[in-house]
Amino acid sequence: MNTEEKVIEEANKYFERNKNAITDVNEASKNAYLANDFIRKYITSYPGTIKSILEVGCNYGYNLNFLSKQLGVECWGIDPSDKAIEYGNARWKNVNKKVHLAQGISNRLPYNDSEFDVVMVGFLMYVTPREMISDTVLEVNRVLKAGGFLILTDFDTPINYKRSNKHNSGMPVYKEDYAKRFLPMGYSIIEKNSYSHSGDCFNPDVQERVSTQVLYKEEFENLYLKA
Repeated sequence: MNTEEKVIEEANKYFERNKNAITDVNEASKNAYLANDFIRKYITSYPGTIKSILEVGCNYGYNLNFLSKQLGVECWGIDPSDKAIEYGNARWKNVNKKVHLAQGISNRLPYNDSEFDVVMVGFLMYVTPREMISDTVLEVNRVLKAGGFLILTDFDTPINYKRSNKHNSGMPVYKEDYAKRFLPMGYSIIEKNSYSHSGDCFNPDVQERVSTQVLYKEEFENLYLKA
């Protein structure tokens, strides 16, 4: 089994473990609520600037259903799990026409350059095999337009940690501050909400630390080099 086949298999297992985690009371994950708060605040000042959202690692699209209802924008999602996408497409097809889901791999996104105003990546990078991580970062950057926003949720450790995966010993996890991979590509961090994997506040246990960071993809014009 090659790396991509292992990713698909693990994504299907993740879907089966978590498909009942979201309820009508709790419509989305914490990072989606934070994304909604930020986007709503932003479009209040700049109406019409955000018309499309992509979530990479969308599971069955519950975050996108929530955001499209809250914000009235078109939402796309991609996930390795064919089971999650099949379930999501069946669930939303007669409920929400603004949610569009596809099965695919993060290091080969089937979208055009600069297609999206917002790209969300939530708890994807830490489970992405290292041979796929660089291309995943490049692909996320490619499909996000200049002047757009990357909303990145993941473990947030001061140094990089490789850990065993309690669900799959063959696929370790990698904890780091993934925003640092985007900053040299012309991004600025404009908001950061730090909490933990087990609660809503900061955790002294470095392995539990999580953040949702909003990064702005700068539109550079009239640059010059210092003498």
